[in-house]
Amino acid sequence: MAFWERWDKPVFTYVRRGSVHLAWCILGVGSGEGVRPVAPSWAYASVSVSNLVATLCQSEALKHVSFPTQTLGKCSKMIPVMIWGSAILRKGYGPKDYLNALAITIGCTLFLLTGAVQPKFLLEDSSTLGMLLMLGFLAFDGFNTTYQDNLFQEHQMSVPQQVLYVQAFSAGFSLLGLLSERQLGKAVHSVLHQPQALPYIVGLSAVAALGHFFIAHTIRSFGALAYATVVTTRQFASPLLSCIATARPLTEGQWVGTAVACAGLYHLVSGWREGREDQKRDSAGSQPGSVEADSKTAAAVLAGATGGVTEEDVQRPDQRSAAAAGKAELV
Repeated sequence: MAFWERWDKPVFTYVRRGSVHLAWCILGVGSGEGVRPVAPSWAYASVSVSNLVATLCQSEALKHVSFPTQTLGKCSKMIPVMIWGSAILRKGYGPKDYLNALAITIGCTLFLLTGAVQPKFLLEDSSTLGMLLMLGFLAFDGFNTTYQDNLFQEHQMSVPQQVLYVQAFSAGFSLLGLLSERQLGKAVHSVLHQPQALPYIVGLSAVAALGHFFIAHTIRSFGALAYATVVTTRQFASPLLSCIATARPLTEGQWVGTAVACAGLYHLVSGWREGREDQKRDSAGSQPGSVEADSKTAAAVLAGATGGVTEEDVQRPDQRSAAAAGKAELV
């Protein structure tokens, strides 16, 4: 039996990925940031467990639903992230935000359903258990990315620090899984007796580790919802680029799906841009070197120098003369 057929197990995949993550993170953190954790251990473990459960749900779901069905399920990742964001990050998403996310989801779904993938094929080999596993994947995956965002915001940790301890827990949990299933000895034996597979394992692990760093950096820089948006749009962007590269015409449904998804994406990005500009204006107004702050400081200094004169007392000459004439007439 071939090596890959013998070790088609998610837990073994996690062990090899976790070992590479640990090596890379120790080198990155040890280069100048230290290895002391900045968050409680249970926080890192929560990210690790949710990631492990989401991966297991995704892998097990493939046994009960078709791959296209699972691909369509991934188009709905934005909605769970927004729900978890409201619960964990206390973010206030309005109806417009949910409509934009729903438009992107519907657009991606239309594009995939009306192309080479047919609905009849999607329903084949799909069961209730498979759908429940897909819901579990979406729930745990949404919690995973949102809680990573929460750790970055609450503890101001770096990407290597978070990945280091999260992957340490992942490797530990995966090792316990291998021991409980009595698979660790067989795995080591297979690697030792088939050394030609070792370069492929290391190569795939290195690529997976690099991808995880990019994911964590995206979440830290732009937030969990931005990452979910990238993953969602990728579901239809990849086949769209394939159609363009191969000069394969799109169906009417695919054109509609592309238009709906792009419209939702445009409005969503526009809302983020407006929010960032508002934050920049607010932060600029509170900085000491800003015009607004300098005017308030000058007014305060002037009031102190004139014995508590307020802005209402500082009037133009014509206003002061008019006020003096009015007082003279009263006398």
